[in-house]
Amino acid sequence: VEKIVSVAIDQYIRTSTANFEAELQKKEQEPIDDRLEDVVKRMFDRCIEDKAFKQGMGMALETKRLDMVKTFITASEDVPGMLQYCQNSALSFGVKAFREKV
Repeated sequence: VEKIVSVAIDQYIRTSTANFEAELQKKEQEPIDDRLEDVVKRMFDRCIEDKAFKQGMGMALETKRLDMVKTFITASEDVPGMLQYCQNSALSFGVKAFREKV
């Protein structure tokens, strides 16, 4: 089951990354399968429930979900620490346009 979830999240990341790049180039974006959305949403919910905010933040950054980045920052009891973690993590992403959005 973990392998299936991992493959689904990887596919979601590939699609969301391609969509981000398409948005920058003003091209048509590929719709993300609802089943993949559901898997990723459940993983986000699990991270919030388990208070695994850094893990969730990493996944939110990888999936280009800025709405969830904000959610993990505000849900944490250590907002300044999460902001610092977010900033440091965002620097590891190669796309400057995405770092600027974060």
